[in-house]
Amino acid sequence: MVNGDYGRGDRFVTDPTLNTLSHPVSWTGVGGYVKYAFSSSSAFSTRYEYYDDHDGFTVGTLVPTHFNEFTTTFEKLMAHHIISRFEYRRDMSNQPVFLKGSNPVLDQNTLTAGLVFTFDSREGK
Repeated sequence: MVNGDYGRGDRFVTDPTLNTLSHPVSWTGVGGYVKYAFSSSSAFSTRYEYYDDHDGFTVGTLVPTHFNEFTTTFEKLMAHHIISRFEYRRDMSNQPVFLKGSNPVLDQNTLTAGLVFTFDSREGK
């Protein structure tokens, strides 16, 4: 699957000589996702996303900022309604927007494990 986004808006700037000015800002993003099922009970998926805030408006940096993100996930159906997921994610940016302690850094890694309970309302009848 591939997904694309485009956004545009106005940033209002107050200038003492000209009162309030409107400056258009824009941002774009794209993502790609692939999932492969090894069997009926296990699957592997990977995702890549890119986000470009041309003006730093939506992320609050006020300078051009772009992000890259890569995620890989392994999931296994443990029981009829319980799925276990293990996921690794790497986030990167051209601006130090992530925090390591109290220090701004350009990238971060995340490792998660979780359980998902699913249900089907048709089974309750």
